[in-house]
Amino acid sequence: MATSGDIGRFTARIIRSIAVAKTSDLVFGRIVKPALGSGTVTIDPATGARTVTGGQGLDTPSPSRAAFNVTGEGGQAFSIAVTPSFQMTGPQAALTVTTATSAAGSPVLSQSLGMQGAYAFGVGGAFTLGATTPSGDYSGSLSVTVSYN
Repeated sequence: MATSGDIGRFTARIIRSIAVAKTSDLVFGRIVKPALGSGTVTIDPATGARTVTGGQGLDTPSPSRAAFNVTGEGGQAFSIAVTPSFQMTGPQAALTVTTATSAAGSPVLSQSLGMQGAYAFGVGGAFTLGATTPSGDYSGSLSVTVSYN
């Protein structure tokens, strides 16, 4: 009986885990609602600058974008998923915040293979504020996940 054999080989690339950490929260600050009609409150995801139309933004607390830092294997492409909208709940009402991110379309971790890489990005948002919006404190949360491509 004739026999035959061959040797198969395999390869593997082992890389560091990818992780994301929040370094600051999304803060809209104190806003005076419009006397009539409605307006919008926006936090820029790249700069953290606040824009208020139809009302007025007060100086304290300082508004800011949410900031995140991603770490993992250098030179690797990854994806960022941010909740597209979330609810801020307050006294007798909820406000819907639409989010935006400063992340590039196809982000890549800094450094090269074999080194720890990093990538920082911001998340901003916008919501509509009406003259009839109840006064009070509003809060909510958003979700950010990262994964290698």
